[in-house]
Amino acid sequence: LTTGEGACWGDGITPITAAHLAHAKNLVLQDVYHSPNPEIAWYGSPEIVNQWIEYLL
Repeated sequence: LTTGEGACWGDGITPITAAHLAHAKNLVLQDVYHSPNPEIAWYGSPEIVNQWIEYLL
C-alpha cells in the first residue's frame, strides 16, 4: 500500500495522494485506469491523451 490505506482514490495502482506533487499543476482524469486494456480507457487511449498532452508542451 503506497499511502498505508486500502481505500483511496486513484487509478487502481497509484493513489492520487502519491501521484500529486506540491506546487505542481496536477490533473485528475476521470474513469481512466493505470494499465492498457482494450475494454477500458487508460492513459494512452487516444481520447485520453488529448486530455493531458498539452501539459507536455
